[in-house]
Amino acid sequence: MSATSNARSARPERSGERRDERTQHRHSPTRTEKTKVSDQGVSRLAREIAELKCRVETRAPYSQPILRTVTPFTPRVMSIPLPANFRSWQIKAYNGTTNPQDHLSKFYASMEAAAASDEVKCRCFLATLEGSACDWFNRLPKGTIDDWDTLAEKFLTHFAANRR
Repeated sequence: MSATSNARSARPERSGERRDERTQHRHSPTRTEKTKVSDQGVSRLAREIAELKCRVETRAPYSQPILRTVTPFTPRVMSIPLPANFRSWQIKAYNGTTNPQDHLSKFYASMEAAAASDEVKCRCFLATLEGSACDWFNRLPKGTIDDWDTLAEKFLTHFAANRR
């Protein structure tokens, strides 16, 4: 075969390849079609966002933070803010296995040194408990503690078996 015939036989393949490319090109989305598809997707997402916003806005607003702790304190005790820059003295945490009177005395002395009100004493007391003592505190019925004396009495009564 001559070089010319080889070149001729190669041409149809090339033109066939070109036809395939044109056919593929004809069936592939154009830039305009891609933009339309993209715009449709954006429009759909915008509608979904608007629907979700509408659902959220029609629900009752939260009056309390979602992760708020259930507290045994009355609203009156909880309404007293902790003083700015308030810092209590560091005392060893009570775990329910030692004398509760010792812990209460140390806690009370540290709160008095900080000039804390009874409400602040109530609100800070949990931070000095751990283990079974913390579990006891968390099981106190909601809204049943309105003052420091009540909390101290319940604490001493519950852990009375641990007194020396």
